[in-house]
Amino acid sequence: MSGSRIMTCSRCGKDWNISINTRIPQNGYICPHCTSKERFERRSAWMENVIKTLQSLRIGKIFEEYDLQNEIAAIFDKVGIHYEKEYYLGTGSRVDFLTNSGVAVEVKKGKPNRTRLVDQINRYAEYEEVKAIVIVVETSLRIPVTQTTNGKPCAVVGLQKLWGIAL
Repeated sequence: MSGSRIMTCSRCGKDWNISINTRIPQNGYICPHCTSKERFERRSAWMENVIKTLQSLRIGKIFEEYDLQNEIAAIFDKVGIHYEKEYYLGTGSRVDFLTNSGVAVEVKKGKPNRTRLVDQINRYAEYEEVKAIVIVVETSLRIPVTQTTNGKPCAVVGLQKLWGIAL
């Protein structure tokens, strides 16, 4: 091929056929596979930070969903997680929180209908600004959601599983 060359990835050691016009950094070529993996790991770290923060919540009985949202906003403020509350994604899609790193946080009081919840998070995952989703529920989901239909990571934080909700 006249317009391409073979380069070895400096991370995985595999050979890749790339354009001769591709600029190679001084520390070496990094293949699309390793670049994607690195992005996922970075995204995962952002998501883990949000999850750990939510797991540190210690709250009493919640009567309304917005009370729980206010508690989450307070703890995000305390630990320095930047977010926008009631973030408008598009028609019929408004997530409770969207962090600057793209983690959408959806809050549900009580035990949500799993089918409707899965439909809702899959709708949110269609938006480019959503990189991962964390669902906060008062109770737990019997079958947790681990990823959306388009492959974005998803996690469930059940507050009653944490020994923080006092009933």
